[in-house]
Amino acid sequence: RKSRSQKNKKEKYNSTTEIWTSTNQTDEFVLGKVEGYPWWPARVCVAKDPKTVAILHSVGRVLISFIGEQHLHVVKRDEEIRPFAEMEDKQENIEDYPTDVIKKLRETTAMARRIIRGKNAPSDEEKNFIEEKKSSI
Repeated sequence: RKSRSQKNKKEKYNSTTEIWTSTNQTDEFVLGKVEGYPWWPARVCVAKDPKTVAILHSVGRVLISFIGEQHLHVVKRDEEIRPFAEMEDKQENIEDYPTDVIKKLRETTAMARRIIRGKNAPSDEEKNFIEEKKSSI
């Protein structure tokens, strides 16, 4: 059981917490949630510093970079991110947000889809191999 002081203790990090650290972006696209905004396309990042990685892992947090933004955010892995594929499945009513937020969300969602599509597209070498195979049949 937690003591009252632990129950009332404010979290050190929340979804609006930004962090400055050297990172590598992963190929994992997700939807991230920060207070005051709808679920937003983001990319999971991994800190280059092993101590930072260990600390974030120990508190169930992950670093994300929202598509179209340069900042890193510390979010709860189990609560504040979900797979990008769920964009259409479980999107909240975005009409409750200001028009500029909705427009930016649509732009960044389209951008994320283009990035993902580009990563899944065959390389030039693969395209050439496919064309060679087709022409030999």
